[in-house]
Amino acid sequence: MTPDELARYWYWVPDDYLNIHGAVGIHVYDLMTFMALIGGVAIWWWMVRSCPAGLKKKAFTLLVISLIAVVSARVFHILFYDLQTYLERPHLICRFGIGRSIHGVVAGFIIGAIVGARMLKVSIESMARSLSLWPLFGLAAARVGNFFNSEQVGTPSDVPWAVRFYYAWDHGHIPRHPVQLYEALWALLLAVVLAVLLYQKRRSGWLVPSLCLIGWSAGRFVTDFCRHAPGHLFGDILSTGQVLSIPFFLLGLYLLWCTLRFSKSALPDT
Repeated sequence: MTPDELARYWYWVPDDYLNIHGAVGIHVYDLMTFMALIGGVAIWWWMVRSCPAGLKKKAFTLLVISLIAVVSARVFHILFYDLQTYLERPHLICRFGIGRSIHGVVAGFIIGAIVGARMLKVSIESMARSLSLWPLFGLAAARVGNFFNSEQVGTPSDVPWAVRFYYAWDHGHIPRHPVQLYEALWALLLAVVLAVLLYQKRRSGWLVPSLCLIGWSAGRFVTDFCRHAPGHLFGDILSTGQVLSIPFFLLGLYLLWCTLRFSKSALPDT
């Protein structure tokens, strides 16, 4: 591609826009993650406001759920994305600031919904509903942070909105899909739809949690076709992220079927 052709595409250098030098991407990533945390906590607290449990018990339950999600995110990354590195350098396992998987976060929230329901003595489905928006906010925030960090970049593309990432390994010589923004926008759109359902009190059964799982996993599966994926399974057909998305999609379909098939969820509430 000639210099004149490259000049047609957006050349993304975060320092030029924020006038901040150094680890600007890390700062933005941390800020976005913190905002998602605050938003998720606020929604969860509002959803469980009618729970008779005391303030301290709710706070402790929230802490337990958060720890489960963080540990699960780390475990998924180690097992499915970089196992060989951690086998050779096991001391890196405890470095929680690097290497987290969104699939692990979602799996952690699923486990956290079960544990949290037992702790607060509420139904599992009500706890799952209260947690449904949290991973979507976290995903959107993480992807915006990835965009600033020039991480998780897309495949080469000549679409008009392709981006040249200065901090990517090719230093912006190849226009690429801004796949981080694709996934962030999809997560936010899905979160808005689910928030409307919650606000309208359409909380029958597992409707909101199932739509969360289906929408998020389907979006991840599709956007990974435009992502420079870190690993592939089954040859070069599917990325690791796409393969990991399939069980969550199937679980979402099952929960949706339970909601549509029965007036009350077929799964245990307590």
